[in-house]
Amino acid sequence: MEYPVMTIEELSKGLWEEQQKRAIEDLMSDYWWYMDSRQWDKWAEVFTEDLEVWFDDMLTIEGRDEFVELNSTVWLSKLYSAHQGHQIKIVLTSPTTAHARIMLNDTLTNTETMGILSGFGYYFDDYRLCDDGKWRICVIRLGYLVKGKFNIGSEDETELHEEVEMDDLPLL
Repeated sequence: MEYPVMTIEELSKGLWEEQQKRAIEDLMSDYWWYMDSRQWDKWAEVFTEDLEVWFDDMLTIEGRDEFVELNSTVWLSKLYSAHQGHQIKIVLTSPTTAHARIMLNDTLTNTETMGILSGFGYYFDDYRLCDDGKWRICVIRLGYLVKGKFNIGSEDETELHEEVEMDDLPLL
């Protein structure tokens, strides 16, 4: 059996690409950790200033500061969250840009009402390698396949909010 022979240049390029993908995976780990642990100043550092956020194909937020403010004072201010990202596929689109598809599972709990919002879907994010040598998220596209609200102890304990067909999702 013959094995392919790589040049030093090919080997070096492959190693560099794998290092960049690992840096983006670490960035996403920090993204969820800082959000769930409410470290808003550190969470802001994972984004570019010109961040765009799209929910279900609608541009919802323009700018890092607005996104951090909405999460810290409105959306997650009275909720405890747990986010998990799975099946991460990263494609380097240039030496300074990348795109990823990431499966999401999240659970948000209101401890006052014991209401739970649970969902799963996909992130289709874009990243930029910034001048300081750090990767940052510049575009978030989040599409839920299913979101469900569960009101523990109420007559109507479950309510399905939304369902999206897999065929409607973009391919990476």
